[in-house]
Amino acid sequence: MTKNNSIIILREMLLDISYRLRICDDAFCRCGDLMMSAMTLSDFKMKFEALRGMRNYAQDVQLIALDLKHLMEVRRIVFPAELQDWIWDEENPEIAVTLYLERIHSAAESLSLAVRSELLKMELNQ
Repeated sequence: MTKNNSIIILREMLLDISYRLRICDDAFCRCGDLMMSAMTLSDFKMKFEALRGMRNYAQDVQLIALDLKHLMEVRRIVFPAELQDWIWDEENPEIAVTLYLERIHSAAESLSLAVRSELLKMELNQ
């Protein structure tokens, strides 16, 4: 495989990761909305739905980070521990849940910045 083909494949893989990160950004917004609704309405079922959504969002971001690690050198990201089902029984669960979502979103933003930076370098080198 020629060097040019390798660069094209790498670029396409980075674009795919960028697209997946945008999908995760939508998931972040849905999680935030669901979480706020659940806490406002104090709906137990909705709270667990929000928790499931947050876990899925975190897992998606972690998988993207792992994929990106195979493509390029990125700084190590430390993800927060997964939220447990009893988080809603603790004192001030909204603070813990909000901090959790913010940390995952910060990791996703960091990955997105790394991808965009690498794509820009590739464009400038052409």
